[in-house]
Amino acid sequence: MRYSHLIIFLICLFFLQINYSYSIENKILIKINDKIITTVDLYNEIKILKLLNNNMRDLQDDRLIKIASKSLTKQLIKETELLKYNKELKLTEDYLNSYLINYSKKLKFNSKEDFLKYCEINSINIDMIKKKIKIELLWNQFIYQKFLQNVKIDKNKIKKDILKKKFID
Repeated sequence: MRYSHLIIFLICLFFLQINYSYSIENKILIKINDKIITTVDLYNEIKILKLLNNNMRDLQDDRLIKIASKSLTKQLIKETELLKYNKELKLTEDYLNSYLINYSKKLKFNSKEDFLKYCEINSINIDMIKKKIKIELLWNQFIYQKFLQNVKIDKNKIKKDILKKKFID
């Protein structure tokens, strides 16, 4: 009788040991107007930054946290500003997909599908990446439209500057 209880206890202990889990405590870190950035957002941003830039993998955690929080803050500010002028952030799916294809090739993936598989395997939410790309593309477009009339190009001055430079063969 004692022997069977001991075996059952050891089996239970074994399964409890194997099936451990962990969780990330979700706290509000930053609040900008009515939008918030949480620790889960920060954790996901770090995973995305590591995917998009191999150099991020070598950084220490405190440095990564700083960079990710700045990135999320900038993204939130851009999103808030864009939403002031448009009710929603719209970008054609074709344009977004073509950008995603080019970006996945830049990251040395053979295809967009390989990139999506990598994201799935590493628990990286592709919708977050798409949102990040969408905000960045719309922001660039917004800035371009806003300041286009202020840009003046003097082609003659540029030609003169180029001709003044000495080029080394």
